[in-house]
This record gives sequence, C-alpha cells and structure tokens, in this order.
Amino acid sequence: MNLRNQIAYKPIKVLTTCINMQQYCIIMQDKQARQELIKELVEKYPVRTQTELQNQLSQAGVQANQATLSRDIKELGLYKTSIEGEQRYVIPEAQTTTTTKPITGLSRFVQSVDFSLNTIVLKTDSGAASHVAEYLDTTGLNEILGTIAGDNTIFIVVKETAKAKDTAEKLKSLFSL
Repeated sequence: MNLRNQIAYKPIKVLTTCINMQQYCIIMQDKQARQELIKELVEKYPVRTQTELQNQLSQAGVQANQATLSRDIKELGLYKTSIEGEQRYVIPEAQTTTTTKPITGLSRFVQSVDFSLNTIVLKTDSGAASHVAEYLDTTGLNEILGTIAGDNTIFIVVKETAKAKDTAEKLKSLFSL
C-alpha cells in the first residue's frame, strides 16, 4: 500500500509570490500578508491610483479586485498627498499618544499654525488634513473642543478658558514648526 494513500491531505491555502522589481519572495497567507505587501509597495514606489496598485500586486502574483483594494486602503489608513508635485498614496507613520514629543510621522505634512480668538487654523499638505485632525481629536489635548478638516486646512476650536495663542504654540512645538 502506498504511504500517500494512507495520509489524509488537507489543502493549505498558501500563495507564494515574487516581486520582480526587488527579486525576492513573500508567502501570502492571508489578508494581513497582502496588506503588508501593499504597505511595502506604497513605501517603495510612487503608487498614484488603485489601478497601479492592482497592477503591482498582480505582477507580484497577488490578485485583488477593486473592492478589496478599497477596503485595504481604508484599513491601512493610506491617503493621497502631493509629493514633488505628484499625487500618490502614502502611509501614515506610527503616531505617539503623548503630547510632549513631536509626531514625526504627521509633522512632515503640517505647514503652518495660526490663530485668532478661540480658533486655530492649521495648514497641511493636500490630502493630509483629515489624518492630522484625527490625531488631534484623539491626542488628549484638553484645551481643544474639536476640529473640522478639509483637504489641506484644519479649523480647531479651543475652549473659552484656554488661550488660543498658547495652544497654537503647543501645536507648533508638537509638529516641530
């Protein structure tokens, strides 16, 4: 009797892929692995559209439809910003929750901080305002009541008891301006 016939084979869903651009292989086992590959591609190459991302994944041997890519992009927090005059996807870097250290990941997108009465206006690179505003909403700065973000501008409302000037200075320090 053949040993092969005695063993119950259970298929394992493992997809081995190679990225021709870098000449190395990655084992794709699940969604997390696909998303890691997406992050790697976005970090190394200027990915301007979902179609470009889909093509790069396909070259790596990973098939993903547009709906899957949209979900992955949202879950990874990817967003488009202008780099050297070109719109492309970027990955937000790890954010710190302490307000005493500059947030280097988002600092690179913040251009200026200004204030008037109890309102602060923060200018960012195109497409980065919502990510910076989300950080400010969750950072624990008690003097901030809330934020409203557009494409490249954030309006920050400061509590009546706080001074907008002091909060603006704190934000400048936080974003290394």
